[in-house]
Amino acid sequence: MTPEELLEKAAEDIAKHGHAKRTYSEGPDEMTGPACAYGAMTRAATGGSTDYSNLPSLSMEAKELVDQAALLLSQTIRSYNRRYAPPLVGLGDSFRTVTHYNDAPGIAAEDVILTMKRAAHGE
Repeated sequence: MTPEELLEKAAEDIAKHGHAKRTYSEGPDEMTGPACAYGAMTRAATGGSTDYSNLPSLSMEAKELVDQAALLLSQTIRSYNRRYAPPLVGLGDSFRTVTHYNDAPGIAAEDVILTMKRAAHGE
């Protein structure tokens, strides 16, 4: 799977299962509960787990794929939604950009889905 395909799959996941803020996933079942942007990308890469913080124990390929997709997504967030992007602290600050955007007041599931689709299509 490419990072672009992962973003498409993550967007479909949020459309189907819902959007979560300030947590990787909500509800008793992490495979079908609402997920944040990182949770949906992680679930798409692993086939089930939403917990990005647990990725070191998962395959290195899944972690690299999520990291690559997050970089594309953070670039799109900075292009289209600058007011929701925090100041850059350093290179590789994709996690901070994506989580800040996902959790920002006023950002709904539709916003995250659209931004993921834009990133997947290189917009």
